[in-house]
Amino acid sequence: MDETEFTRVHRRYVVIGSVAAAVLLVAAVAITLAIVNPTPPRTVVMTTGSAGSAYSEVADRYREILARDGVELRLMPSAGAVENLNRLNDPRSNVSVGFVQGGIANEKKSPELVSLGTVFYEPLWFFYRDVHLELGLGGLRGKRISIGPEGSGTRALTLELLAREVAPWRNPGRDHAYFVGLSRSAQAGGSA
Repeated sequence: MDETEFTRVHRRYVVIGSVAAAVLLVAAVAITLAIVNPTPPRTVVMTTGSAGSAYSEVADRYREILARDGVELRLMPSAGAVENLNRLNDPRSNVSVGFVQGGIANEKKSPELVSLGTVFYEPLWFFYRDVHLELGLGGLRGKRISIGPEGSGTRALTLELLAREVAPWRNPGRDHAYFVGLSRSAQAGGSA
């Protein structure tokens, strides 16, 4: 084998070896980046609220906005903020994001959760009739009050306020005897 032929063969091995090394290097960098800095998920599960609620309506808007960028937002209806918080705290629920009413969660109850911000304000409305306000919330004692369905943030916040203001509302052997979720006429389509 003369020197020219040796150089040609040697050059071919050098080129093949260099290409193989470059491919391996690119593959190693791609795998490292995928492990260290994974791409954002293309599917996200959000716990919302009951159909027609503010949480549900805002979630529908988020689904439309994220779809424009190729992200699928799967919506999981719930009874409200308390159920949403339970799902967010449960790693087996597969829920990534959700709406929680202010005052429901805290760092002690939910150390792994992070708030991304306020979406909208949720005032707690208090309508009353024939209540002695000079007694504060104690003027509600003995009255039927609607505090929202089980699992809702409104119910949880109302119970918290009542417990602080007029404790004890709960009798040792009985549940909250004065509280009703909705009157039967309201459940049937009438007014509360």
